[in-house]
This record gives sequence, C-alpha cells and structure tokens, in this order.
Amino acid sequence: MGRDERVDDLYVNDCDRIFGKLSVLPSCKLYPDLMEMCDPIIRQWYDTFAFDKENSQLWKRMRRNIPKELNESAFILNEMMKHFDAIDKDSRPVTIIDMCSGVGYLSMFLSHLLPEEKVSRIIPIDVMFPAHNASKKKDSNEEETQEVLEKPKSGPHLSIYHLKSPIHPIGIYPRRANIKKGRELRQITEYLIARAPGPVVILGVHLCKSLSVHTIRLFNTTIQRNKSATLFLKPCCLPGRKDLQRREPPFWEFEHMQKGGFGVKTLYCEEIDQTGDDAKETHSSSKDTAIEMKKNARLLTKPKDRDSQVNKNNGEGESRHDHNHNPDQRLPKSNQKNSLFSKWVELLLDAVHLGDGVTRRIEHCPVQLNHFQNQFIVATN
Repeated sequence: MGRDERVDDLYVNDCDRIFGKLSVLPSCKLYPDLMEMCDPIIRQWYDTFAFDKENSQLWKRMRRNIPKELNESAFILNEMMKHFDAIDKDSRPVTIIDMCSGVGYLSMFLSHLLPEEKVSRIIPIDVMFPAHNASKKKDSNEEETQEVLEKPKSGPHLSIYHLKSPIHPIGIYPRRANIKKGRELRQITEYLIARAPGPVVILGVHLCKSLSVHTIRLFNTTIQRNKSATLFLKPCCLPGRKDLQRREPPFWEFEHMQKGGFGVKTLYCEEIDQTGDDAKETHSSSKDTAIEMKKNARLLTKPKDRDSQVNKNNGEGESRHDHNHNPDQRLPKSNQKNSLFSKWVELLLDAVHLGDGVTRRIEHCPVQLNHFQNQFIVATN
C-alpha cells in the first residue's frame, strides 16, 4: 500500500484529507483567515470535479496537490487581496498574468477570492497548455470565433477543462507560451499586456532557473510602456553549476545593471557587495574559476548510479548533500545553498528596473520549514 493510500484511510472524504494536510503546513498558522476563505472554494471544486467520470484523473491530481500549492501560494494570495482592497472601485479593471502556472491553482483561487468588478481577466500561461486556438471553432452566423468548452483529451498537454469551468466567478483564459523564447515573450507583451484595459499584475510561483529572469524581463517591458504594473515572484531552484562547462555560460542582459546584466558566472564565481543603492561586483581570480570548473567536471563524470542521487531536485538541481560525505557536513552545505539562493534572489531583484516611481523589495515568508526557498520579490510602479 502506497503512502497516499495509507493517508487516505485516516480521513472520511477527500475534503477532510486536504484540510488535514493543510492543518500541519505553515500557511495554516500564518494565514488562518485565508485558509478559512479557501475552505468553501475547495469544497465547491470537490462537488464539481470529483464526480466527473470522464475526467476522474483531474480530481485525483488536485486532491494530492492542493495542500502543497495553497501553502506555497498563500503569501501571494494574501498580498493580492490586500492589493485589490486598496484599488478604487471606479478604477479600470486589472489584468492578471499567472506565469508558468502549471495546472493553474493560483489562478483558480484568485478567481474566487478577488472582487469581480476589479478584475478584467486572469490569464495563466504555460508551455504545456494546448495551442491558443486549439479549442476554438467558428460559427457561420458570427464573425468572430467563439471559445468552446471541450473535455480534455489524452496527450502531452495539460488540460484546461477545469480552468474554463463556469464555477469560477472571474474568467480564466489559459494561453500557451514558452517564455524562454523571445518571440513568444514579445507576443505576451503585444497581445496581452498592451491590450489590457487597465493595470497589470504579473505573478510567478516557484519559477525555476531562468523562468524568473524572463518574468522580470516582462515586468520591465511593461513599466517601460508606461503601464501600471505589479510583480509578485517566488523564485525556485538555481541555474545548475554544470552550465559553467559551456563555452558561453548563460548570461542575461539588463542594460541598467552593472556589467550589463548577470549570468551563471555571476552567481557561482563572483561575489556581490551591495551597499545602499550601489552594487559592486568583485571578480574571483581566474585560478578560482578554473578550480570551480574542474570541480563541476568531476561531478559530470560520476557513475550513473551516483548521478541519480547527485541530480535530485533541490536548490540548484543537485541533492542537498552528497551521500558519500560525513553527515556532519550536511549543515554547512545546506547553509552554502541557502547563501547561494539568497544571492540569486538579490541578483533577480537588481534586475528589476528602477524606473520612475518603481519600488522593489524582498519579502521573507517561511512557508517551507524544511527548505530555504522562502523569499519573494515584490515590485510595483
């Protein structure tokens, strides 16, 4: 019997199971009012999706993932409610962009928690969604295409059936895009940002590696178009050290930053000393860089059975500790990764362009007790 099956036996129904798991997560104590507001939302999802025989796998996934997703999104959900409380009712409605949304839990919760009159639409974006016009057909009596709600089909794509459900008070309009491609990021700017009737809020929860960089790039482009914008970003795992082995390691250009941007070498081979508004970078010697690259070369040449342990998921695509090391060495290595992650978040913050009226900050919220990825970037103009 699997772990999930043993856990299921402890609860009468799926909702009890979800709330039971939520009760031991940090967000339950940090945001009790939010958890109380989410209770009827989850129960409505249960009534809608749990008994849909044609889409039975959807609820099984939701039942398993909702506690984790709500816990990690709680800070942004809480900040979003405060943000919209401060918006005047007569203001133009806000467009919400949920970057790399995955299944779309954050968008779904926001649809139920935010005031309808203040939101134009919610647009979750993910590379695994079906093509933008895949679920549309044209009515011979109408000039424009009409969206058609279809049951999800088997295949490599994420289903959008649950996102298009009429139970969501605020309309959710999923869109497929690979934000690592400049052309598709520009399309988001031209077709979603530029055409938004009012301010824009850009969200990103657990964006791995360069996905956080491209989300910040989108925010910078938005404010440079004199558009009112707000950013809530929770970065995730770091770029891998193995990228140091490439002839040209990844480097992301931001003209307003010293040295014109930052890259993998900035993270692993350079030290940053930020004093006030000035950021000074001190390069390590070429000898130190060579040592770093040799070290990573050895990691890449380890046997496959050890690679499977070394490359497990964590802060930078490596395990938190090498299983061949002394257990007493685990804490220092964990602290090292914590320091690297903080450095990564500081680099991302520095990439946010400080235009007229733009403010940026790092917020710490301990939603993950056993990990160090508890820093959020908040920026607005």
